[in-house]
Amino acid sequence: MSYTSWHVGMKVVCIKDSGWDFLPLSGEVYPQFGECYTIRELLVDGGDICLRLAEIENPRHSGKNRSEECAFIASRFRPVQKRITDISIFTRLLTDPHVRISEDA
Repeated sequence: MSYTSWHVGMKVVCIKDSGWDFLPLSGEVYPQFGECYTIRELLVDGGDICLRLAEIENPRHSGKNRSEECAFIASRFRPVQKRITDISIFTRLLTDPHVRISEDA
């Protein structure tokens, strides 16, 4: 999946929460590994696709190289993947107790 298919409202999960390119300023909150977030805004910063997240709203800072709310590089996230659960084998077990389950099921 390319970043061009990412959109505002999409759910993502943080896959890297260390080695930030800049030090957090006072009052800033950063994404945590394994946590799910919702994309609030997509932007391009120096050629990188960056995200602002609905669950994290940081204060705006002014100063050298930081004149607005920080954004996080998209490569630190992946889309949340919905799992499709198939419970048909369990339904069959309830209706027919003689059903055999193969080891590769």
